[in-house]
Amino acid sequence: MKSRLLLCFLALALASAAQSLDLAAGLGGVASGNGVGGSYWPSFDATAMFSRYVGLNGDFAFRAGVESASQARTKFATFNLAFRPAPRLVTPELDLGFAAERFAAAKCENCIVNPNGPPIIHIPTQPFYGAHLGVAAIVHLSGQWFLRPSYHLYVGKQMHHPSRFAIEVGYTFGQLSK
Repeated sequence: MKSRLLLCFLALALASAAQSLDLAAGLGGVASGNGVGGSYWPSFDATAMFSRYVGLNGDFAFRAGVESASQARTKFATFNLAFRPAPRLVTPELDLGFAAERFAAAKCENCIVNPNGPPIIHIPTQPFYGAHLGVAAIVHLSGQWFLRPSYHLYVGKQMHHPSRFAIEVGYTFGQLSK
């Protein structure tokens, strides 16, 4: 509990030192080589820009709509350096950093369980770590509001979902870098 509180205060301190803070939320999906993808993936994103071109980015996404007790509720979290090489009305962004993927057993009341079917697989609960590469385009719509389509690539020995895409709606607090 103390470490989470400390992390929240650190995040607030970083955000207050930034020139701008972008907060976004949206939906996406995953592509997986082993076919584990499926479902829809709500995501939340925050980018604190400390200069016109460089900032810090954090992203969180999780698997929603789990319909079977054998499916895992997967969560992704990333922490990145954010680069915006050409601030404009449509601003490209490159995110390079650290990723964590964690599985948890499905918790749903209406899960479909087939008693005559295959046994429920064991779902590991430890996190898997790797590198993260993300690309996005921040499209400012009206004032401080923006649309943020993004693609995320996860590189790690045990990462089960190597890529994810999302489209988010967000708001910029502070200076717009145009």
